[in-house]
Amino acid sequence: ATIKTKLGAGDGAIALNSTVNSYTVTYNSNGGNSVSKESAKVDYGSKVDLTPTASRTGYTFKGWNTSSTATTALTTLTMGAANTTLYAVWADETAPTISVSSAPSTSWTSGNKSFEVTASDTGSGIAGYYISTSNTTPPTNGWEETTATTKTYTKGAGTYYIWAKDAVGNISSSTTVTVTNIDTTAPTISVSS
Repeated sequence: ATIKTKLGAGDGAIALNSTVNSYTVTYNSNGGNSVSKESAKVDYGSKVDLTPTASRTGYTFKGWNTSSTATTALTTLTMGAANTTLYAVWADETAPTISVSSAPSTSWTSGNKSFEVTASDTGSGIAGYYISTSNTTPPTNGWEETTATTKTYTKGAGTYYIWAKDAVGNISSSTTVTVTNIDTTAPTISVSS
């Protein structure tokens, strides 16, 4: 942008022309699917537009930052004397889902039965499983840390509640598995005459 300034008045006035440099701001989705604005020209010393948005499956858009690893968004930014890239800031606020993918058999047995659960997460990925005979919210410790999306358990008779968590600590709702038809009582033989 050109700034025109006039010093003095009349025939002795001096006209000054100065140019303010413009630079490019690039909006980087930082792993996202899209941005509402890809770039803009901004004059040196002017405020940078932080209102464009971005989208990413499994994440909430928090805003923009000049660091690709930032966890908080800028609230204001003044254009400096160089091109700038703004990176989308994301927060994984979506809990994983979990379901029983292979139920325990219903036939009688004298030992434990196996079943399998499957978990999925559209954000940061599966980070662990928790199993309990109580349906209360799992504690922060006692989780089996694994990134596997399937987990096999072998358990005796009872009702089990299983949760999955993702890499940032979001916890799924529980899924329930009931193991039945386990007979641990040996048969008795009686002889009658």
